[in-house]
Order: sequence, then structure tokens, then C-alpha cells
Amino acid sequence: MNAKPISEQTKPSSGIGCLVLVGLIFAAAGLFFFWFITLSPFLQARASADWVQAECEITFSELDIDRSGDGTTYRPDIHFSYNVDGQEYESETFDFTELNQPRSRCEEIIQQHPVGQQEVCFYNPNQADEAVIEKSYRHSWFATLFSLGFVGIGLGLAVLPVFSSKKKDAPISGSIGSKRNNSIADSLAPDYTLSLQDETVNSHLGDVKDSEWDKPQKLKPKMSRWVGLLVVSGLATFWNSIVGIFLFQTIKDGLNGGFELFSVMFLLPFVLIGLLLILGVFYQLISLFNPKVELALSSGAVPLGGTVDVAWQLTGKISRIKRLFIYVEGKESATYRAGTSSHTDHEVFSEIVVVNTDSRQDFEFGSQTVQIPIDTMHTFEADKNKITWSIRVHGDIPWSPDVDETYPFRVKPK
Repeated sequence: MNAKPISEQTKPSSGIGCLVLVGLIFAAAGLFFFWFITLSPFLQARASADWVQAECEITFSELDIDRSGDGTTYRPDIHFSYNVDGQEYESETFDFTELNQPRSRCEEIIQQHPVGQQEVCFYNPNQADEAVIEKSYRHSWFATLFSLGFVGIGLGLAVLPVFSSKKKDAPISGSIGSKRNNSIADSLAPDYTLSLQDETVNSHLGDVKDSEWDKPQKLKPKMSRWVGLLVVSGLATFWNSIVGIFLFQTIKDGLNGGFELFSVMFLLPFVLIGLLLILGVFYQLISLFNPKVELALSSGAVPLGGTVDVAWQLTGKISRIKRLFIYVEGKESATYRAGTSSHTDHEVFSEIVVVNTDSRQDFEFGSQTVQIPIDTMHTFEADKNKITWSIRVHGDIPWSPDVDETYPFRVKPK
């Protein structure tokens, strides 16, 4: 069989891999901002404690105004010259601050250091061309918390799979796991154990995985509700933190008389996206309180044309659900290139209804036998093509997020 399994219990899923990648990007961005905005200026200020004092003269002193599509920023632009052991040096470093500053503060610094004024500066005795007028930096708690927030969120997303991997899928059988965990599938199969010791060395990986799954299975959702909440919260934090900086600067410029309609119009769609992401966080948070779904199969690897017993159990406030819809879905995914871009198309080629009911008695517990069509395709994954099978559970809840979860399983050749 030339098929590579899609659902592998011993490897992280693609969703988890993306979660780790996003987390590492968040953490790296946070560390970069923390170094550039907070740690580097702090270390430079501490290292300058033993710098040598010298007389200097201000040679240039003006307000540096940077107008761009993202807003207007201000910095004091001060140049000065000084003499060390008879050699003339020049420096443009007023202090170690890496952040832009309010216009009023910059204008105050310019007034205090006019061109031609004689004053004191400090230079590095080990490298005389390094000098500052003030051995300090302007600290911003907002910038520090912003960068550390990125690091915290990123590390949280990155290490999440470490904890989730400890919770392996346990096969549903009387001999494995507790009675409570196996309750919804006790009627599906007797005690069942499987050993792979008899697998030959020449067995295809897909055959081995089919064998691993070919036993009663308590399925796991493709993405848990907590993971969904963390992903949306991370995206909302990342997006709104970036947009918030430019929004704050735009508002500040407006209060200082530098209002620019173009900046407001440019930021408006980004602000709206940020608000939608915040609503998404609340949506995911509310969904945590939805009824919990447990789903089990008499076998997690069903042959084409074969049958499988599907059992479900809902716990929690199931009275909130008005209609329960459970169905088996076969989906084909194909990735292709159009110019320099890659696109992936999805098409559902098989949809088998397991249950479609508004009877609350059937919400709590139920089971059905389902047959996989023999004229369809088994689970398969190649570089640009993929066949996946899953069970979709949808519970309609008025005025609240619906129950909507996907549970992958395998279909093997007949």
C-alpha cells in the first residue's frame, strides 16, 4: 500500500506543528523587542558608569521629525565634538534611549542644548569615539511588558504540545484505562489488545499505522477548545499590540495638532480586524462551557466497504442543544501552484449521516453502525494530495457558539 498515514499517534499533528512555529515566532519577536528597547540600553547605561568626563561643544541641535504613512515620530538630533589626548572626535549619541519620544520632551532637550554651548560629555576610555552627553536611557514599562508579553505567549504556545503529548490516546477496551473512560464504548467490543511484535520489517509504514488504529478507539478532536482559545488569544494579542502602538502614536499626534486623515484611514481596517479578533477570543472562551463530546469507534481503521460502530456521549448542559448532527466526512485536498503562489483546494467527496436529531434523549448517549462506501478512497497523504476521513459533530445552540468539532480516524484499503 503506497499510502502515508495522516493521523499518526506518535508524531505531532500539523496543527500542533503550526502552533509551535507560531509560538517560536512570537517568542523570537518578543526577545528582539526586549533586547532592542529595554535590555541593550540598560546594559549600555551600566557599562558607561566608568566612562571619562570631557569638555564638548554642541555642533548641531534640531528636532528630528519622521513623517511616514504609519504616523509622525520625534527624536532630538544632537551632534557634539570633544577632544581626547589632542585628537578631535564627534558623536551623535545624546543618550542610550532607543525609543521615540514625545515632541514636547524633544523640544525641551533641544532648548537645553543649543548649538555652540559648552558642556560636559562622557567617552569610553577603551574606545574614545564612543561618547554620550547623558549616561542614561528613557525607560518604558509599556514597551517592556509588551515585549515580555510576546515572549510569554510564544513560549506558552511552543511548550503546549509537550504537555499535551503526555496524554496519549488510549484504546477503548476493558483491559486498558478505567471503567469511566471506556463507558461510551463498552458495548462496541470486548477486551482488546494488539501487539505489533509480529509486524515484519518489510511492512509499509501505512500498514503499521492501520494496524495500530485497527482496534476500539476513543477519538480526540482535531483541535481542542483550549488550543483554539490559546491560538486566537495569541493572534489577538500580537495583532492588537502592533496596531496599538501606531494607534497610540496617531492619537498623540492628533492631540498635538498633527492629525493626519491618511493615517486614520490607513489604520481603520487594521483596528477593525483587531476588534474581530477580540470578539473571536470571547467566542472561544464561551465555547469552553459548551457540552463536552466523547466519541468512540469500534475500530479506528475501517476498511473500504466495511462497517464501524460509532458511539457518542455528551455531558454538561446538553439542554442548550436544539439539534445534534453527526456525520462521517471524506475530504480530498490538492495543492497546486499558480504563478508564484501555492493554493490548496478542498472537496468533500463523501458525507454519511450518523445521526440528525432533536431528541434530547439521543443527545446524552447513542450509537449507530456506519458503512464506508467501497467506491471511495482510503486515507492517503502525498506531497500535494491528501485524503482524510473524520467524524464531524455539530450541535446547534441558539445565541451562543455551536458545538462544532472534528475527530479524525483512518480508512484502510479493503
